[in-house]
Amino acid sequence: METLTQTQEYNPPFSGEYSTAVAVASFVIGSVFFLGYILSPDDNILIAGFIYVIIAAFANTLILLHLLFLAWIKPGLRQQLSVRMLIVLANIPVAFFYFCYLFNPNLL
Repeated sequence: METLTQTQEYNPPFSGEYSTAVAVASFVIGSVFFLGYILSPDDNILIAGFIYVIIAAFANTLILLHLLFLAWIKPGLRQQLSVRMLIVLANIPVAFFYFCYLFNPNLL
């Protein structure tokens, strides 16, 4: 087994491919909870949705931090990683809209 020496550089494989899939999955699952509550207002759906939002926010934060780390150690991939970061961050205004609508349905 080969070990790193002082002259070798740690070069992890690019692993940002999953970020778009996780961001899209977060959006779809969150939208299902939102539409489920709109179509059938049930407190259980609302509670499950809030728990999901907390879990998804934590997971997306970890993914964003990982992408930032990759952008820091791989400057040549910053443009590609920036696009992936924006895709992950795009869930924030959607979640904010859903949250505002649930607490003020007359918003629209």
